[in-house]
Amino acid sequence: MTFTPVKEDTEKTVRIILSAEMDGEPSSEKAVLYVAVDGDYSSASADKFADVIDHWGKNYIAFGVDMGLLMGISDKSFEPEGTANRAMVTTILARLSGEAFTRTDNNFSDVAVGDWFAGAVYWAENKGLVAGYGNGSFGPYDNITREQLALFMYRYARTYDLDSGSFDSKCLYGYKDFENTAAWAKDAMSWAVSHSLISGRSSTALVPQGTATRAEIAGVLQRFYLSFL
Repeated sequence: MTFTPVKEDTEKTVRIILSAEMDGEPSSEKAVLYVAVDGDYSSASADKFADVIDHWGKNYIAFGVDMGLLMGISDKSFEPEGTANRAMVTTILARLSGEAFTRTDNNFSDVAVGDWFAGAVYWAENKGLVAGYGNGSFGPYDNITREQLALFMYRYARTYDLDSGSFDSKCLYGYKDFENTAAWAKDAMSWAVSHSLISGRSSTALVPQGTATRAEIAGVLQRFYLSFL
């Protein structure tokens, strides 16, 4: 069977790869579906969240929920302006990879084998996506900041050879608070802004050390997916 690819508009298209099995064994045949996503994109699974219906991030959240990357905090609430901790974002990236993340031993003093996020943290550490705080801790319950989110996405793209990691080193200069970006995050934040994954909270404020909201994380994930996957 031959599958003919179609032209991809990365701004408005979701790429879905289908694989098959034959007699219980994986087949080498794959199909790629390109599904249009426009400004009216909606999701039955996301529409159940009452606090998302009129939110600016509704389309991003719907995308993340439909892709199985994001979940609400309850059956009826997503809390788009709420926060997400480092364990949550690490788990989201593990889901995005499509790889198994069942091994739970790790080198962090604050991640126990029985923790729900232990498998994702082991996976991320093994992939070189996370390194903790340098004192033996990971800080799984710490709210993720915007610059930490940029670093996680930057490392993911480099680890999976999705991007060369090039960026405009001057792209942050338009923000009055660009110097608040930590030294270890400047390359990652410059990369994320260069690729329009992250933008300022205003035309002059990047707020790199501010806590990322759940809606902002959803937006970064959708833009990352459409740009690199």
